[in-house]
Amino acid sequence: MYLLYTIPMTHRNIRLFYLFNFFLDFRLFAAIQILYFTQVAGSFALGMSIFSIVTVSSALLELPTGILSDFVGRKKTIVLGSSMNIAAFVLYALGGHYWVLALGALFDGAAVAFFSGSNDAFLYETVKENGEEEKYPHYSGRASSMFQIALAIGSLLGGFAAIISFTLAMWLSVIPQIGCLIISLFMLEPKVHSNKETNIKIAPAAQLRIARILIPKGTFLLILVFFI
Repeated sequence: MYLLYTIPMTHRNIRLFYLFNFFLDFRLFAAIQILYFTQVAGSFALGMSIFSIVTVSSALLELPTGILSDFVGRKKTIVLGSSMNIAAFVLYALGGHYWVLALGALFDGAAVAFFSGSNDAFLYETVKENGEEEKYPHYSGRASSMFQIALAIGSLLGGFAAIISFTLAMWLSVIPQIGCLIISLFMLEPKVHSNKETNIKIAPAAQLRIARILIPKGTFLLILVFFI
């Protein structure tokens, strides 16, 4: 990590962001998640409801976390999201009862809300500080590819771990999230954000969340159907 301090802030943040995105979606339980939830909850319906809790809680926290991000900064918001993810994954791994999974889902949803918009804003403000706004799609595309690569590798390795034990795959998934927290602590707050006054009405992270709330999602319709 010492070498990171010799790298210009913009490139340092981008490299850390790539690593962060990789570990964020390095979930060994991805391929067996519903099977594990069903096993712990006792039924497929209750197992599926865990995903609904994640979606609903993240939707409810979209706007508040957006405003928080504009006040405290992108880095602190990402650190908070990483902490929430660790708590969620530990609770998932502990399992034992449906309500433990449900509590984990609440933390999971909170993490999604903290990351939603803030991660994109962090990357955009980082490249903007260096006057490279036109390269944002390039950097964003690379960062997004990290998700796909991590998911593929994580699912493959998780499948082997699940042969031994579903619980083992869940606990191993906690390790990459700890990596995310460590990486986020080494990120630097973009000066583009830290040097400006925050206005709730036009706060960028909050705007992203408002748009996502107002745009209908098929996911929410499925949740309504499920609970009705």
